[in-house]
Amino acid sequence: MLVVQSVFGQFNLRKEGSPWRDVRLRQVANFAINRADLIRYATKGNGVIIPALVPVHAFGYDPNLASYPFDADKARGLLREAGYTDGLVVTLIAPEDLVVQATVVSKMLEQVGFTVELQVLDAAAYNRKRHTHDQAYFLFLYNPIRLYAVNKAVEFVPYVANLSLAETSVTDQHWSVRK
Repeated sequence: MLVVQSVFGQFNLRKEGSPWRDVRLRQVANFAINRADLIRYATKGNGVIIPALVPVHAFGYDPNLASYPFDADKARGLLREAGYTDGLVVTLIAPEDLVVQATVVSKMLEQVGFTVELQVLDAAAYNRKRHTHDQAYFLFLYNPIRLYAVNKAVEFVPYVANLSLAETSVTDQHWSVRK
């Protein structure tokens, strides 16, 4: 079974006076992250580095687009160039299910000059904090329902909200119970 989703950070460009409006700061954050180490240590190797929001096997993925390389020296130089010679205090908010990843990312950001205030929130508080719904930052449409790893000997009942195998069973013809 392969479930494709992207884990990403979003910079608050809408806030008045937001330092993230300076592309150099967004680049600092991108150069500060050692994605290979993030995947190795925070997700136990379960991940693929992506150069954009489109997952590797999804429609529109560009195999020629390179992800930002880890380059702490370049990140520090860009931070100084952007006028933050003494660093910059930032707030990183994350949902509870990404606390390990958020902690690793915050430490990587701190190594190049950010001072990170990490706020781990439950799902409802996280979504309220991001203001994505009220401010209509996205065009909210739907999540597709997909069927994964099922053959005619498997009785699968999909859930609308997520992929759950709670009601999934196999028939007498499935290889796992056949005699």
